[in-house]
Amino acid sequence: MFAHVGSSNSWFNRKPTHKALFGLFLAALIIRACTFNFFIKAGEYYNQPDATDYNFSALILRYTGTMTPPKGVPIVWRTPGYPLFMLPFYIWKGVPRTEFDVNKAAQHAVIWAQILFCSLIPIVLLYLAFLVSGSWLLAWAIGCLSVVHIGFVLSSTYLLTDALSSLIFYLFLLLLYRVWLRAGTYIGVERSWKSWRENPNVLLFLAGITLALYTWFRPMGVFVGQCTTLFILFMPAINFIDRLKKAVIFFSSVFVPLLPWYIRNYKLTGSWFFCPIQGEYLRVFSAPKIVRRVTGVNYQQAMNMLGQDLGRRMRIFAAANPGMPLIPHLLSGAVAWPWITNYPFAFASDWIQQVIKTTFDPYTYRLAKIGYGTSAYDPLEEFLTENWVEVLYKAPVSIWIRGLGWIEFISLIFVWTGFFAGLYQFILKPLYLYLKNRTPLANTTIVWLLVLPMIAFVIVPSGGFGYARLRLPVEPLILILSGIWYLQFVSPRKIVS
Repeated sequence: MFAHVGSSNSWFNRKPTHKALFGLFLAALIIRACTFNFFIKAGEYYNQPDATDYNFSALILRYTGTMTPPKGVPIVWRTPGYPLFMLPFYIWKGVPRTEFDVNKAAQHAVIWAQILFCSLIPIVLLYLAFLVSGSWLLAWAIGCLSVVHIGFVLSSTYLLTDALSSLIFYLFLLLLYRVWLRAGTYIGVERSWKSWRENPNVLLFLAGITLALYTWFRPMGVFVGQCTTLFILFMPAINFIDRLKKAVIFFSSVFVPLLPWYIRNYKLTGSWFFCPIQGEYLRVFSAPKIVRRVTGVNYQQAMNMLGQDLGRRMRIFAAANPGMPLIPHLLSGAVAWPWITNYPFAFASDWIQQVIKTTFDPYTYRLAKIGYGTSAYDPLEEFLTENWVEVLYKAPVSIWIRGLGWIEFISLIFVWTGFFAGLYQFILKPLYLYLKNRTPLANTTIVWLLVLPMIAFVIVPSGGFGYARLRLPVEPLILILSGIWYLQFVSPRKIVS
């Protein structure tokens, strides 16, 4: 992607040494450890929405060996990856009580281990940035930025899946993009390779296995796996059979490791699924907005109407399936879909608004909620503009939290300016010229075309309820693409057209 136009002995234009990489890891570790030890732990702010579910799941695993409580329905709305990570620490320090607060010792141990692993993220992102951009300068910028990035730092201190699963997702991206890229250059269809590390089929297999591991932590991997398989089917290959072979290798390596959980859920419920949470999101977040718009009732009244429908369906299901576990999540989709299909434009409008919220939502909003004592739960509805108002001046928080909010706001403007400018320069303009004059696409355009779909695969499904943390898996890709545009002004290298 970049051609050398001048010599530079800058330390940041060189491949990192082992000492430099260790320094990056150590800096990340110190910042995350201090953030947790002196701030997050003291206020118990690691208890975020969903943390109680993971605490309960880990306890059930500890004392039953399964994700099915002795008295209650099987847990199918949480995947077992994070509870399994928590399990050794709950065996070590856990207390057989379901109250969240009594297991602080185990929770703290989990987060300390999580911080240790997540301090590797800057190293992974440094190599990912170089793979995509071909610039060590940009790679170092991304690596150093991820040391202090508020989203990466905060997520590593919460009792949630976000940070650890993101580390796995970044490894998946590193393996996947190595199939097509070398130091920012699209390699096209290679018919030979020097070692197994360059064999596209091996890389796709390893990428699939890594995505499967991610999916055990966050079920979003199912959708990403399906979309990436289709993406591979449309990628250049020697012939259709080669393209199909690559797609099958990737798809199998993602979904075969997930079969045990599919089979477990089928045996328990009679339904074939990995995680049914999407139906619940549609009932709780999407359908009520449509009901409110159509009937004129408020949000809570809309929730009550849908809840009554769910209760009716649960009674019918229980009568028709005696002895079968009664799990509301499995019936929530049936409650929501009639409203969605009858009012598709209203649904699409609400969904797009939430996708925009995910894209631009501030990570520091989690800190703003501390001022109200509400960091452990979320309301049923939030608005992007209101979140930024809280972060920038309204929430009753300390001056340093306010300062972090402003830093994030200014940084976000800088990042998205580069992203949208790059979108025009490297995508819209070249595609227009290609369609008009068949002007060949530049390498940089091809790189952008490889990366942009993955951002969409992750952010677009978040339209049920937009969160900043839902874009965390692709935050580095956004930063890299933005950085590619800025790099043409500051680097001793220039983009090859």
